[in-house]
Amino acid sequence: MARPFDRVAIVGVGLIGGSLGLALRRRELASEVIGIGRNRRSLNIAKRKGAVTRTTTDVAQGVGEADLVVLCTPVEMIPELARRAADHCPPGTLITDAGSTKSEIVRLLAKPKLPRDVEYI
Repeated sequence: MARPFDRVAIVGVGLIGGSLGLALRRRELASEVIGIGRNRRSLNIAKRKGAVTRTTTDVAQGVGEADLVVLCTPVEMIPELARRAADHCPPGTLITDAGSTKSEIVRLLAKPKLPRDVEYI
């Protein structure tokens, strides 16, 4: 059976992002899970625990080949990170988040539209 995603990038590999990475890897839903974060120590822990296959502190590098990007950061950071990620994703990439609220995020990402057929869902 083909995997639904070749590469999934998770921005923020704390409890939620790390759990998502573990689930993706255990269920073999992605060939590669890329952990993106600010703290090298947290990234190393996520890799050691098996939540991600590789890590980076560079958002552009981490999302550069992703089919799916999941933002697992504080809600107030999500719109900016979604736009930054979209600028570096391949055409057709899906971006979503694990934030606790959606209406403000959706409103802020509605206009202008994300570039290169990148979709926020």
